[in-house]
Amino acid sequence: MLAAILKSPSNYAPHLHPEKALNRRNLVLSQMAANGFLSEDEAAKAQKEAVVLAEQEEQEYLYGFYTDMVLTDACEALGIGYTELLTGGYEIHTNLDPEVQTHLEQTAKDTSLFPGNAADGSNCECAMVVLSADSGEILGLLGGREHTTRLAFNRATSMRRQPGSAIKPVLVYAPTLEYLGYDTTTTLLDEPTDFSGYMPRNSGSNYRGWVTLRDCVANSINIPAVKLLQEVGSTEPRAMPALWAFPSMRGTTASPWRWVALPRVSALWSFPGHTSPLPRAGIIQRLQRSRKLWIAKGMLFTRRKRRKMPCSLPRAHTS
Repeated sequence: MLAAILKSPSNYAPHLHPEKALNRRNLVLSQMAANGFLSEDEAAKAQKEAVVLAEQEEQEYLYGFYTDMVLTDACEALGIGYTELLTGGYEIHTNLDPEVQTHLEQTAKDTSLFPGNAADGSNCECAMVVLSADSGEILGLLGGREHTTRLAFNRATSMRRQPGSAIKPVLVYAPTLEYLGYDTTTTLLDEPTDFSGYMPRNSGSNYRGWVTLRDCVANSINIPAVKLLQEVGSTEPRAMPALWAFPSMRGTTASPWRWVALPRVSALWSFPGHTSPLPRAGIIQRLQRSRKLWIAKGMLFTRRKRRKMPCSLPRAHTS
């Protein structure tokens, strides 16, 4: 069979064209008999043998998006290619929690949690990241609803989008608690408001009246967030240092806070930093670790104790 397919492997590949491969094999056997390499009986016997393919079973590739991220990071850290990494005898130790990762993957398969397909038929996608609140270790990560191929596009690490409301705890609530003396029970009026010609709306045009700061965080209410942003001052160096994790936000002047010179009112919706979910989760974790901001089950907690924040997100360690 091997000798038979040499003339044109793409045309005589037995797994693609079994009949052509069989006919070609029999022809080669006949020629071998005619040239004295085989007897007529040996050739006839060999031609009667069935072609049986020993297909290689595809190896199980668990926790696809997380594994992709680890392999990509390892290649970058070591300065080697994907093939060299897999064949070079490397050991990679991660902080993966299989239970967390499995839960993320099962959640992404639950169609009841997602809206219907877009007009062009494409599915609504998702990205999820779970970090350890204490250490920042990546316990679980999902870059899409399905992982169909290795090193697929990972929305958790590679998708670049404006942070939207995810930036509120960092840009608004943490500075509010840190500098204005507010606490989680401070009440704010949620009603339609004109901010010098700019009138933001809440989701569904829902307005709740007097609400606590805790409720503002839990329900991601827009109007109180804009009011607090004006009080904090988006042009002052009050945003938490964790924002320095956004490479696109780093200043080019001597002042590390140069980048926060944003329009006061529209800062939440025109935030110039485009980043993926993973560094956003890292920012919230850093605030938690510094005890400036704790968010759990829709509740927000604070401590005044200051601690230095780590300058990078821990991922996989290679050896």
